[in-house]
Amino acid sequence: MRQENLGQLKEEYQKKGYCQIREFFNASEIKKLEETLETAKEKSEVSKEKVTLKIGKYENIDTKDHAYDLIKYDFVSSLIKSKLPFLNELTGKKIMIMHNAFFSVEPNQKGLGWHVGVGSFSFTKMDDFGASIWIPLDEITKEYRGGMQYVPLDAFPGKFLYTIHDLHLRNNIKWDESKGDLNEYVAGANTIMNKITEDVIDYTIEDDYEEDQYKVGDVLFFNKYVLHRSVPLNPGLHKIRRAFVIRLVDYDTRADEERLGLFSTYTQLHSRFYKTLPR
Repeated sequence: MRQENLGQLKEEYQKKGYCQIREFFNASEIKKLEETLETAKEKSEVSKEKVTLKIGKYENIDTKDHAYDLIKYDFVSSLIKSKLPFLNELTGKKIMIMHNAFFSVEPNQKGLGWHVGVGSFSFTKMDDFGASIWIPLDEITKEYRGGMQYVPLDAFPGKFLYTIHDLHLRNNIKWDESKGDLNEYVAGANTIMNKITEDVIDYTIEDDYEEDQYKVGDVLFFNKYVLHRSVPLNPGLHKIRRAFVIRLVDYDTRADEERLGLFSTYTQLHSRFYKTLPR
């Protein structure tokens, strides 16, 4: 991470909503992160099963490992403590850690289509700050790919998806047994989001997105309105491509009590009938 590049990165972030930060982590920091992740995965029940997400017509989405808050807060805090002043200067915010996530993708696996962090930032006020640091733990090259594509905010901001997600949640909690299986009902309702992705986002964006190469230690920093999607990993370089994500908010970011209530109601509904929390 080079302080002399801050001005250029700030300009890019303000225009696009994201910027790639080269050498944000050094080799020893990445090694410690990998070791901590491996230890956490060994103890985690979540990471021992293949998680499949059913979102409308899309099935078996994303990754072999898909786990949230796998690493304890204290470790993540120590990992990026020295980086926060740089990110504060970059954003003009006073940033704090919210939670973390781990994703990995195998060759030729289908990933998530265009989306924003409606799950990660759904309990914060829509207009308040949220951002992510996406940390690939394996090199991403032009030939083998396996990274992400992202859309500049000045081309197509993704903020409207939070409103659509709220409408979707309100629809979910209208479910009763007369409407059939709850999971099927929710998956069917998600076809609305799929149609928006295909008919609105894809049509509008066309090829107005970016996709970068990453050496280990490079990261993508992006705010919660940036549309992004997974890029399949081509076989031949990695058996699996791993990435660790840290979600961040500002000290002044507020909780959204209405949206929290929607999530709570849906979670209680789901657990009552399936004796488990929803994916």
